[in-house]
Amino acid sequence: MKILNLFLTLVLVSLSTLLSAQFYTNGSNRLYTYDFLGIDVSSPNYDLEVKSNIASVNDNGYLRTLINAPGDGATGIMTTYGYGRRNVRISALSSNAGNGYVAVYDNAETNQAGIYVNSSGRGVIYGDIKNFRMDHPTKTDQEIWYASLEGPEAAAYERGQATLVNGEIFVEFSEHFQLVINANDMTVMTTPNDADTYGLAVVEKTTRGFKVKELKNGTGNFSFDWEVKAVRKGYEDFQVIREKNAERPIEGSSDKEEEDKGGNGKSLGINQTKSPASLTNLRLSQNYPNPSAKFTSIPVFVANDIQNAVLNIYSASGKLMESIGVLDRGESEIGVSLMNYASGNYYYSLEADGVITKTRTLTVGEQ
Repeated sequence: MKILNLFLTLVLVSLSTLLSAQFYTNGSNRLYTYDFLGIDVSSPNYDLEVKSNIASVNDNGYLRTLINAPGDGATGIMTTYGYGRRNVRISALSSNAGNGYVAVYDNAETNQAGIYVNSSGRGVIYGDIKNFRMDHPTKTDQEIWYASLEGPEAAAYERGQATLVNGEIFVEFSEHFQLVINANDMTVMTTPNDADTYGLAVVEKTTRGFKVKELKNGTGNFSFDWEVKAVRKGYEDFQVIREKNAERPIEGSSDKEEEDKGGNGKSLGINQTKSPASLTNLRLSQNYPNPSAKFTSIPVFVANDIQNAVLNIYSASGKLMESIGVLDRGESEIGVSLMNYASGNYYYSLEADGVITKTRTLTVGEQ
């Protein structure tokens, strides 16, 4: 077993050399020396062990991937976009850490779509819109997209065509539809394909199907179209109105959240001159008022030994809006005029001597 573990270790080290990606822990236990993965081979059994969170960053010091290690209450993987804004997090259901959750975020770090296992053990997919797509059969450069039909229940449908015999017929469902639906909660719709009739009535509904008769004791022999909608068996308790945070992912501790809590979670640059200690010389707080349409203040802390410090503000697309030099050392506030900013979300970070803090969100709008 020791030989096998040592072999795996050598394979991982070789992979690290090929991939040339650098990872660092953001805790106080150790800084891993291998390029690709933090590997602890100090124990007698050569266990591969992650002692703390691991972060990978780009050349500018912005977080790209964060792996939360077991034991911090938020095990998972987070990827980010642009200036450290999260866009995907693999985590767990907030009310049940044993149930998996993949959450997808927009530019403002708002959870917009995802897939997870709920507290009842059912798989759930959610989003603003659900679609199917297919290749266009005659235009190779185009696709056809259909949006899913939505409603306040977990339902299924079946449809078809049948023909009356002497004014009546029993329409039998397919075997699979009988297995899927709750027959006690169904709606049947019929459309006669003959104008010489008073109409049709559904006189019986069962788990096998439904019975149709022509009105006024008619004895017609004509076809009709039918459609049945019914609640799925076992999903009768579908909840339409829910508490906003009832089924959310465990967000974990991004670098920005660690700053809010006064923790030691920091993103490290690929350049090893950007050491964890240097980030303790900077602090960037949330602007106020937020939102604001005219003016806002951004509290910062810059240590005395910092040479140059700049506050950068970016648009949602990553365009640099303005850079403001920070002249004071210690605690100070940077005033920002928003008169020339359009309404929307912006992002700001503090850069000093090659070290860049995580970003925060500034909203321009009515106060």
